[in-house]
Amino acid sequence: MSTATKERVAAWAAATAAAGQLAPWRRPELTGFGRLPMRPRLPAYRSAAAALAAEPFASGAAVDLNGTRPFAHFATPQAALDALAAGPDSIDWSEVRVPGNWVRQG
Repeated sequence: MSTATKERVAAWAAATAAAGQLAPWRRPELTGFGRLPMRPRLPAYRSAAAALAAEPFASGAAVDLNGTRPFAHFATPQAALDALAAGPDSIDWSEVRVPGNWVRQG
């Protein structure tokens, strides 16, 4: 996250707290802040036959994310920012299986 984005989030959190509102990350209607709209990233093919014959990971344009990934859970976004400011090596990382439900993996 860029410094400008961090500053915008901090200012927004302070403004909502001053107005007696919930912190932004506690608002169920908020699903994103400062991100691009979601959309599927589908590869393009010249014909239906080429699409049927294609191996999606062969071109290097797609990356298989299945496997295990490092994961850490924090109580608040501010706690995550503080931990990252101390350096990623200072965080006690767990592993999460992808695809999967991180809540059910402990």
